[in-house]
Amino acid sequence: MAQIVDVTESSFEAEVIKSDLPVLLVFWAPWSAPSKQVVEILRAAAEEYSDRVKVVLLNIDDCPDLQARLKVPRIPTLAVYKNGYEEATKTGAMSKTQIYALINAAL
Repeated sequence: MAQIVDVTESSFEAEVIKSDLPVLLVFWAPWSAPSKQVVEILRAAAEEYSDRVKVVLLNIDDCPDLQARLKVPRIPTLAVYKNGYEEATKTGAMSKTQIYALINAAL
C-alpha cells in the first residue's frame, strides 16, 4: 500500500529535492476545506502511481518559513518536482481529473 509522506523543514530536501521519483508536493493545512478535498483525491493517486510518483504533503502551519521561501501564495498548491527542480505548479481546489493530468504530465 502506497503512503503519502509528510515533510517538514528538516526532511524537505531528502524527500523532495533528492527523490529518485518525480514528486507531487502538496502545500495544505488541515483547517482548509479545499486542501482536505485534494488530500482525499491524493490518497487514491498515491496508490495508483506508487511505483512512479511520490506524493508528499507539507502542512503550512508546521513549515511557514519553507512556505515563504518557496513563495507559495495560498493553499492548496500542488507542485511537481523532478530531479530536484520544480516543473509545474497549480493552485486552488482541483478535481481528480485535473490532479491526475498534472501527475501524468510529470511522467
